[in-house]
Amino acid sequence: MKKSKYNEKMPACKNNPLQEYHAACFGMDQKHCNNFIHVLYHILEQCLRDAEVMPAETQKEFESLLKAQPSEGGLPILLHDGTEREIPPPVDREEQQENYSGKKKKHTIKNAVVITACCVILFVSLSVCGKMHDKKIADTMYSSPYPCHLYQDTGYQGYKPEDVTIFQRL
Repeated sequence: MKKSKYNEKMPACKNNPLQEYHAACFGMDQKHCNNFIHVLYHILEQCLRDAEVMPAETQKEFESLLKAQPSEGGLPILLHDGTEREIPPPVDREEQQENYSGKKKKHTIKNAVVITACCVILFVSLSVCGKMHDKKIADTMYSSPYPCHLYQDTGYQGYKPEDVTIFQRL
């Protein structure tokens, strides 16, 4: 099997979060990759807004999106979970300790997402340090303000908003 000309230039896959890696994948330098990322980010954001599928970032926005969701059998079906991604270790020692995820054994940041049964992302939380527990993010950044069926994993053990039917994966 013949290798792509880009595969020869690519650094190891463990560098995936780095712009240098993405630049090498497309045969460009890091500066041009950075410019493309910023331009494409704004285009993506505008497309999501135009299609009216931009995820909520605040509790108030989340409430209005949730009320507008179609539901079968009376209540919308939602899933929520935490997403964690690796970051380069911060230079500051205190910040290193804050961002160290003991579970992943790496420096990470985390976001919580709420998704509909139709795979539409309704809510994305602010980024927090990787060691913050999923349930704590849900308790402090959002709560399901509207009756629904909510599927969750064991990271949300004990999370039970009023008027919400919880389905817990064991």
